[in-house]
Amino acid sequence: MFKIKHILLSSVALCLFVATACEGEKELKVLSGKLPSKVKALYLVGNTTPNNPTWDIDKPDLLVQSEEDPYLWTYQGVLNPGTFKLCFRTGTWAQPFIHPMINEEPIGTQNVTDKKMQSPRQGGEDELWKVTDSGVYTLTFDLSDFTWSSIYEGEQPEEPLSNVYLIGNVTPNNPDWEINYPDQLIPSEDKANVYIYRGILNPGTFKLCFKIGTWAQPFVHPLVDGEEIGTETIVDRPMQAPRRDAPDELWKVTTRGYYTLSFNLGNNTYSSIYDGKVDEE
Repeated sequence: MFKIKHILLSSVALCLFVATACEGEKELKVLSGKLPSKVKALYLVGNTTPNNPTWDIDKPDLLVQSEEDPYLWTYQGVLNPGTFKLCFRTGTWAQPFIHPMINEEPIGTQNVTDKKMQSPRQGGEDELWKVTDSGVYTLTFDLSDFTWSSIYEGEQPEEPLSNVYLIGNVTPNNPDWEINYPDQLIPSEDKANVYIYRGILNPGTFKLCFKIGTWAQPFVHPLVDGEEIGTETIVDRPMQAPRRDAPDELWKVTTRGYYTLSFNLGNNTYSSIYDGKVDEE
């Protein structure tokens, strides 16, 4: 009888152990697998971007979440020498941050692939990434395994940003992709690095440039070829930083009308407002 009772008690204990272990393993998978996907926004805060050169927590740079993989977040644009880390909210330092594994982890002209970074934490040592070379970069942060990558895309555009042009076949002034007659955008009076086109757009395609009379220069492209501009309002949609190489992605105007287009070359976003139909003569 004692032997049978002992066997039963051992069996119950084994079942409880297995159940507890399985439940613990299940909870671990939930934490490690689903926690990052709950992130709704990820920001770069530091003194390295044109949009925020002073560690202003009220206006960090919003990273772009991949449509194919929600764990991947990307910054594409100009970085200047300085330091930064990642955060999840604006307006407060009382939050978790993401840090590199060591302080002043360098980011420069040498590309980095799938290097480890720390998981989010609040408090402790304040390790920072350190940008060593000015230029255009693509930074990718993978929250599924907490790795990061860096690609140096090249130097900043040579021309001052006061000269930004729309080149394509969509404006009455230049319907034939004539590089000698692009439409100059107007700098915003109250927003730095923002350039505006107001006027008629016809169906066709376009991109942005910085010089007149030459195709040997950087251009600004949308994220995907054929990205549509029409009657639907667009607010702060990401676009690519200036670059010279292929492919040649273009914006596509779908509806003739009056438009207000705004391009923010500080954080590489654009907006579009359809202002109405053109009165045909």
